[in-house]
Amino acid sequence: EEASGRGGGECGGRGGVGGRDAGAVVLQWVGGSFDPWRVICRGMALKGMGTLMIYMPHYGPRRGPARERMMASLDGGGELALRTFRQSVLDTRRAGDWLSSRPEVDKDRLGIMGISLGCILGSLTAGIDPAFKRHCFVIGGGDLAGVVMNGSPEAMGVSAALGAAGMSLEDLRAVWEPIDPLTYASRLSGKTV
Repeated sequence: EEASGRGGGECGGRGGVGGRDAGAVVLQWVGGSFDPWRVICRGMALKGMGTLMIYMPHYGPRRGPARERMMASLDGGGELALRTFRQSVLDTRRAGDWLSSRPEVDKDRLGIMGISLGCILGSLTAGIDPAFKRHCFVIGGGDLAGVVMNGSPEAMGVSAALGAAGMSLEDLRAVWEPIDPLTYASRLSGKTV
């Protein structure tokens, strides 16, 4: 879904270098309707930002069988989660490449906006890709293994499945280190978050 807008006049666009505006890749939370995200993208566009909302793997038109949903992918030792998070990061990076190639977007003012799961994946992506420089992360964090194994309502039942598979908290932390935002958090220093 795309909402792009050039600011100015009533829209309140600020305009950047050469009349180009900031851009943001927008990432959703777990479950629910995409309608709030469309409103967020349109609101940002009205303020003069180029926005691009992507559907992460297992959501919206990319939704497969229930077993493969993002949160369900956390079971079975977490291998599907590794692939899913990796694909989400690649998709977000590609979306950023496309957005920054737009003539109305200032590639030096490219960022990520994400809430909950979108915050986790957005901060992970921002820690990996230096092209993203400005961010808005809401209701998210790191230590994914700790969140899952210590009773997050969104991951209910996953800790039992992991325990049944013989995974301890430390085992899961080791497996998920490449996709945990804490692994890359130090790379966000100096960026605008």
